[in-house]
Amino acid sequence: MLVVACALAGCGTDVWEVPLNAPPHAMTRKDPNSIAIFTTQQPPRPYTEVALMEAQRQSAFSRDTSSAVMNQLRSYAAGRGCDALILHAGGTGGTNYASTPLAGYRATCIVYQTPKD
Repeated sequence: MLVVACALAGCGTDVWEVPLNAPPHAMTRKDPNSIAIFTTQQPPRPYTEVALMEAQRQSAFSRDTSSAVMNQLRSYAAGRGCDALILHAGGTGGTNYASTPLAGYRATCIVYQTPKD
């Protein structure tokens, strides 16, 4: 029965974006491990905010942990060519799924003004 519920309701993580600004140069796919995530510290270089992104568990049946949701967001951002993510406060991350039934994160995809050499 649970398998049927997962098939109908979805059991993974969805990631989507809303474009904000044109990037300062062509964006190229990156290694997900190279995507820096900033929470309280300002990025070290001038940047453009390119897109607002959100990753969220597909349903209450999802077995994805908060770490898995964050990794999906990071992988998506890398595939789109982001240099880093600025994580927003007030997201629905965490491990207490009773209080956050669709755990997720919101972040801004940023592209540095000048590419790394």
